[in-house]
Amino acid sequence: MLRNALIVLILAIPFYGCTTDSEADQRGEIVKIVIASNPPGATILMKGAPIGKTPMQLSVRQATSVNLELQGYKKQQLLVDPTGPLNLVVNLVPLPITATPDKEKKPTSAQPEKTFTSLKQSYRSGEIDKVEYSRQVTKLKHKMRAELNSLKEAYRRGDIDKVEYRRRAQKIKHRYKG
Repeated sequence: MLRNALIVLILAIPFYGCTTDSEADQRGEIVKIVIASNPPGATILMKGAPIGKTPMQLSVRQATSVNLELQGYKKQQLLVDPTGPLNLVVNLVPLPITATPDKEKKPTSAQPEKTFTSLKQSYRSGEIDKVEYSRQVTKLKHKMRAELNSLKEAYRRGDIDKVEYRRRAQKIKHRYKG
């Protein structure tokens, strides 16, 4: 008899402390949920206050509403529920690109004085020699690379999305090509 009671006790030990989801929810146990976004780096706001950036592990006892914000993307509201999935991935939607008259008009000083095409024509017509042509082409390449690197930094910071990055890079290359 003692032997049977001991066997039952040994078999029951692994199940000690196990609860169902509904029992855990009733007691308000803390559940850790991972919130991620595509692209990553979105600010997570709870009750309007920033609490971190995605990806982030959040501990919750009850259903909580959070907002995700990233520059260049629409704000998204998300319900974090301890009885729901433990990994949440939110695909952020890019803001539509709207053309404003001020941004489209560039001052003439931003335009390159020479383009690769105009330099090549000047060299072929004999207006400049090979040394001067090489020097000016190198100078023009450095200016173009500096503009492209500045644009790349804006993309990496999340100021612009991939489509806008490619559009602006193409525009810069076309402007220098002539």
